[in-house]
Amino acid sequence: MRSTVQSSLLKETISCGLLGILSFVLSASAQPNPQAAIAGRVLDDSTSAPVSNVNVFVANTTLGCSTDERGLFEIRNIPFGTHEIVVSRIGYSLHSFRTSLTESRTRRFEIRLKPMSVQLEEVMVSAPDPVEWRKQLQKFNDLFLGNTQNAEHCKITNAEILDFKVDGLDVFEATARQPVEIENLALGYHVQMLLKTFKVENEVMILEGMPKFTELRPSTPAQEVEWRKNRMRAFRGSLRHFLISLFNRQLGHDGYSIFRLDFLRMDRVASSRKLVTEDEILSYGPGTGQKTLRFSGFLEVEYSGDVESGYNLLHKAGTTGQVSWLTLNYFAITITERGSVNEAFPTKVFGYWSWKRMADALPLDFEPGKE
Repeated sequence: MRSTVQSSLLKETISCGLLGILSFVLSASAQPNPQAAIAGRVLDDSTSAPVSNVNVFVANTTLGCSTDERGLFEIRNIPFGTHEIVVSRIGYSLHSFRTSLTESRTRRFEIRLKPMSVQLEEVMVSAPDPVEWRKQLQKFNDLFLGNTQNAEHCKITNAEILDFKVDGLDVFEATARQPVEIENLALGYHVQMLLKTFKVENEVMILEGMPKFTELRPSTPAQEVEWRKNRMRAFRGSLRHFLISLFNRQLGHDGYSIFRLDFLRMDRVASSRKLVTEDEILSYGPGTGQKTLRFSGFLEVEYSGDVESGYNLLHKAGTTGQVSWLTLNYFAITITERGSVNEAFPTKVFGYWSWKRMADALPLDFEPGKE
């Protein structure tokens, strides 16, 4: 998961392009989705001996496994697209790599983990001010988890592994000594986030991490029904819902209208905009199940369907429903039929999409049609 976020109204929200990386089409789920698999062996880089109990997972999904005593692993049912594969074990340096899966076959890898050197040097450790640390933790929770309805039932269970750095009024950073453990009782997931970068500077937030989702077991049938309901509410109107709807050229059917802007006005004043169709910004991509999204300036995206209440950043004149804005960090990006994006840090998002954070994040292998 890599996301870049920007907003001219930082005190009220920080826009977040979660998962350019995140985010599916109700109409697309009726058709079978092509899937791939990966397999291989994990070896100690210094001895070439197999390494067991290594955690291997596809970032931003529920898909993963552990290596056996021979160092072997296999992960099936992986959606087509470009994925980050994460390999981790205590005592070894974290290893990750990106791979593009475009065929219904098993790709095989040999992965060599580098042992971590242990240095027993005397280190002076100063404990943070507990009052100031708790204050910064609350700020991190608001920025990282968000403040939606789902965020009220989402918490970090090992916050003690977090450290914060503040430089004046414009810079806020967070680092994690271990994976951040998140319990989301609104959506029914446990999320383990390998946090690489979390920084807010001059009203831009950069979040880079590799999350692993695990479905929680509902305690009652009613809780299972509630989780399914909440997942669909989080999905509808999301960036991923939009990208899948765009891919299938069904924006109007799914409640979306898009307009092109030369520059961004995030206020209540109606600005000059031009209605855009899918064909104007979308073309066939480099591979099966891929398309190229290309536009200049900004897209203003209106969604008229049901969305989570509580978002009150602004009500732009001349619009209806929730409004989000999207701009590309590249000349063009490649999107897949499942709403994922092949490029790293592909977009910046503003408005409603920026309001939704980790508390509303869904794994890439979430199937809306099955909920």
